[in-house]
Amino acid sequence: MSSKRRRLSVASFGVFVFVISFLAFTHFYRVGSPWFHEDFSLDRFHGAYGWDFALVFNAAKVMRSGQLSFVEYPPLTMLSYMPLTFLDQMLAYRLFTAAIVAALFLMLFFSLAESRVVSDGNAAVLAAILTAALYHSYWFQFELHQGNSNTVAVGLSAAGLYFLGREKTWLAVVFLALAAQWRVYPALLGVFLLSRVGLKTFLGWISLNVGLLLVLGPRHLMNFLRLLIYWQNQEINQPVSHSLLSTAARDGFSHMAATAAGAACLLVFAALFCAYWLVSRRASVPGRPAHRGRLTLAEVALVGVACQVMDLIPSYSLDYKLSLHALSLILLLTRPAEDFEAS
Repeated sequence: MSSKRRRLSVASFGVFVFVISFLAFTHFYRVGSPWFHEDFSLDRFHGAYGWDFALVFNAAKVMRSGQLSFVEYPPLTMLSYMPLTFLDQMLAYRLFTAAIVAALFLMLFFSLAESRVVSDGNAAVLAAILTAALYHSYWFQFELHQGNSNTVAVGLSAAGLYFLGREKTWLAVVFLALAAQWRVYPALLGVFLLSRVGLKTFLGWISLNVGLLLVLGPRHLMNFLRLLIYWQNQEINQPVSHSLLSTAARDGFSHMAATAAGAACLLVFAALFCAYWLVSRRASVPGRPAHRGRLTLAEVALVGVACQVMDLIPSYSLDYKLSLHALSLILLLTRPAEDFEAS
């Protein structure tokens, strides 16, 4: 039996290496093609490909010279871009898109492995195959085209949920904090720390986030908050944005109506989370966490609701945020049968 398992593991490793190698060659050919941007007909909005990346890349260059950023990205994100500013912009863009592909793989791996229905080794092979398939999807090609990094935030979120299910609390705290610092909206997932490990750890997560926001000093933090508030209050009329605010503006509804709809979405999530938290606490043994091990079916449902809120609430939301829904869908599909029978 052991030799059979060994042969299977060697075969799985061979499949993994083949898929990753094939994907790497495909990727660098794809993003290096002069026709890449023509696939999306976005010239009237953004011109050449890599527009999002170029915006943050140039803002990081400005910050490197001691000036304030002109984009509403958290300080840690801007700091992460700075090493790339020492490279040629096209080379930096290609390396950055490779990091986005790696983030997609990690998101899929952590989502598949979280339930423990699939072993970590098999999860790696399945994640590689799914990465190769999803790589060619519209939403991911669009993210590569723009040089956007929402999948990085989703990958960090998936890692945080994975370690939360493995009871590696401080790793979960770190990854969920990094996700919130990369893109603000994954901060919504921090509430799972409150239900899983309690108020003390949740406050530690908040403190870590505050510290990371101050990584470049109070001046850059205040500038980030100013830009965030400014852009969140803008009615984005571009047809590529599908946020509640943009949809309401295009359909003739008021800014107030769209804001109210967004607040209602947040309240629905908050109400569901509070109901779940109260029920789980009532069912738990005093002095012990409400749940151990993998995420419960109720928690996975809450992740799905949170992903809907994170997709719709920001004033500028594009198709590359569909990776959020890939996370919640895979978490749901990997629940063992007994979870559904118990519910």
